[in-house]
Amino acid sequence: MRFCFVMLPFEYYSPVSGGAIATVTMNVVREILKKGHEAVVLTADDGQPLYTAGEVRRLPLEIHGLLGGFVSHVEARVRHWDWPNQGRFWRAVRRELRSVSPDVVVLANDLVGASEVRKVLPGVRVVVWVHNECHSSGDMISGLASSDVFLSCSQYIQNWLLEKCKVPQALVHTAYAGVDGDVFFPGKQERTQGLRLLFTGRLDPNKGVDLAVEVVRKLKKSGLPVSLTVAGHSWFYPRAGAGADPFFKKLRKAMTEVEVDWLGHVPRRWIPLVMREHDISLVISRSQEPFGLVVLEAMASGLAVMASPHGGLSEACGEAGIFVDPEDTSQIAQKLEVFCADRGQLRAWQRRSIERAARAKWRSTADVLLRVSGQREAHTLGA
Repeated sequence: MRFCFVMLPFEYYSPVSGGAIATVTMNVVREILKKGHEAVVLTADDGQPLYTAGEVRRLPLEIHGLLGGFVSHVEARVRHWDWPNQGRFWRAVRRELRSVSPDVVVLANDLVGASEVRKVLPGVRVVVWVHNECHSSGDMISGLASSDVFLSCSQYIQNWLLEKCKVPQALVHTAYAGVDGDVFFPGKQERTQGLRLLFTGRLDPNKGVDLAVEVVRKLKKSGLPVSLTVAGHSWFYPRAGAGADPFFKKLRKAMTEVEVDWLGHVPRRWIPLVMREHDISLVISRSQEPFGLVVLEAMASGLAVMASPHGGLSEACGEAGIFVDPEDTSQIAQKLEVFCADRGQLRAWQRRSIERAARAKWRSTADVLLRVSGQREAHTLGA
């Protein structure tokens, strides 16, 4: 089969500026190529290096001049688009789809795009891969009705699709992410002193990075040998104006006071090296996380994972997660204090992590996509 993966214009297929969706797409493309299928990836170009898995085609989406930008914003408001260059984006996508002539089109986090695909390829199979609770001001009724099948990144997101979008249960399948054991693996050196904590992700309130800093403040106040590294920025890549955000300014001040090692944005290729230098990954999100790819990557790297049980995080962690109430920083500090005193207990949790991650294979993720791509299910969605 010939697949075409369509990345939204703000989800770059890049190891530098791409996020979890790019990571999932790249690994799934690699797996389906191994099985003898073809894959084309359509992605916007932000000037950063792109992943090389599959045939990658760059979409020219730049809007030139003040007039062009003004017209684009007005058109977006009139047509109820979700972003200013949506019309230009879909014109470029439709042009490429005619050229690619795929058997299957895979849309990521796009609940309205299937109807655009149908304009040029009425008979193609459209798979909508939902990685988040995504919303649109566009024509979701037509978009959902034009979709053949849906993949969700977790049971939590599957339930959201069933409840909020009223998608028939027979059309929704869960495809859990995997982790590449050749990239993410434990370090060889075992530490015997101090507790090295790691936060990896976007620096916003929902992710709980400020809670991690507060926990470390409590532990250091008790005289415990603990350190915290924060790897991330306000977005998947540095953006202008991030430093003016009130939350970010307050966070920077707190990180300085607690002597946090803030690395800023870390390109994907360096994340495994950073992870292997730590003992515990803190994934203490306030929000309902759709899944938590960082959980699997940390576990494969030999870290114990302390996480909130929100959303799909419990599915990502499985039996290897150390679950806490993210708002109860005293409780989190107490649990970490135990690991400071008992390295044996820490190592036991780290072994559980490694065992859990070993079962998460990208091959299994790709198999779900291949299975739903090869079947034709009659449905009356939107009828």
